[in-house]
Amino acid sequence: MKLQVIRYLIINFLALAQTLLVSVLFLNLITRVLESKDASEAIAHALGIAVPVFTSYLGHKHFTFR
Repeated sequence: MKLQVIRYLIINFLALAQTLLVSVLFLNLITRVLESKDASEAIAHALGIAVPVFTSYLGHKHFTFR
């Protein structure tokens, strides 16, 4: 049980880092295409949140709760 908690926290920390990284990278890319800073930030934020949904699921499935 204690090992699962540690693994759970590791996966969530990695998801947090991934959210930040994806958001920043997409913000830089999208800002070059769109002129609206608000729209660029919203799209980058949505993508930054969406990507870790899948990787967290796989991480928890294959690492945390195997």
